[in-house]
Amino acid sequence: MSLALASLATAPANAALNILAASRPVSKFDNVSDEMLADRIGDQSRAVKDEEAHLEELKSEARRRGVDSTGSRWAYTIKTTDTSRLDLVALKAKYGDKLKPFYKCSSSETLRITPIFASTVRD
Repeated sequence: MSLALASLATAPANAALNILAASRPVSKFDNVSDEMLADRIGDQSRAVKDEEAHLEELKSEARRRGVDSTGSRWAYTIKTTDTSRLDLVALKAKYGDKLKPFYKCSSSETLRITPIFASTVRD
């Protein structure tokens, strides 16, 4: 069979594959409704906050003990770092509007997560 005939014979199959590829989700969340996405974000946010709070408790205990330690899977070390920061409040109080040429504008986007029912609020 010639190359031209072979390509004609596979054309319908290729067209079907192209249609399937075009209909595949661009994101793994394309099949999730906006409402379900909001609930998933809120649930995940709450779970992460719970885990972060627990991690902070563990870190506080390690700091309280004040010693480095090595377990069977992880190790931690405690280190104190000193930094110097510019006191912006004092600088503005002393120089006021003279600082305006040095201000830098930046913008950010915030996704605020708000529980709808009291049962979704952490204790």
